[in-house]
Amino acid sequence: MSHTEADAENAQPVTTQPRDQIPIIKFFKSKSLFQQLDATMRQLNTKEQVIISGLESTLSTVVSVAQKLKSLGCAEISEIKTEVIFNDDYLYKHKMSIVLTRTPNFSDVYEKRQMQAEETKQLKKQLAAARMESQEFFRSLTEQQGTEEVAQNS
Repeated sequence: MSHTEADAENAQPVTTQPRDQIPIIKFFKSKSLFQQLDATMRQLNTKEQVIISGLESTLSTVVSVAQKLKSLGCAEISEIKTEVIFNDDYLYKHKMSIVLTRTPNFSDVYEKRQMQAEETKQLKKQLAAARMESQEFFRSLTEQQGTEEVAQNS
């Protein structure tokens, strides 16, 4: 028995849903890589599998999101599909779809990211409050200096 045959016999079967039941996330140029990554993670939090898909200039974002989730240990790449879509004007577009399957430690990574996001949100609020306080302080100093200058000139 060869090495690959032994691996095939011992491999855990991946539970896959029918492709038409897997949610599809379409990537657009107007969204950043981080927004696409966040949207994909939110979908994976509720679904076992998700398809990420993009055309032309978003292909690199699709690959980057899949690679990032794989490197974090959140998802496995189950399937990669590429297509060339032709239209009536004999123009064509390249399309890529990647099926991602949630890994067992996804929940841990997702919770950690959510906690970090909440901490960041709190820090931003504290920073904004401190900024407003310092602006008020400098505004009051400026007003005091202005009234002192007026009193000295009169």
